[in-house]
Amino acid sequence: MGPHRGTPARRTKFLCVNHGEQNPDTGVPDSCCGKLFSKSQEVLACAFHTGYYAKDGKWTCCGDDNLKNNVCAVNDKAEHK
Repeated sequence: MGPHRGTPARRTKFLCVNHGEQNPDTGVPDSCCGKLFSKSQEVLACAFHTGYYAKDGKWTCCGDDNLKNNVCAVNDKAEHK
């Protein structure tokens, strides 16, 4: 038997699946985090809206009217799942 070559260290990445409320008009959430994270490393904060984008043009959770804004002022302390 020869010398052991060892196994390379792998860092498993996970995809955050946190998402906001289901939109009653479309049947799907309008916002999700979707960031890759590793449990062994410190990661950026989880960013998504907890509500949905309503017909009046505002998010139901924070009242922001920008559809492209991924961060909800109410949800700045969420942890990746």
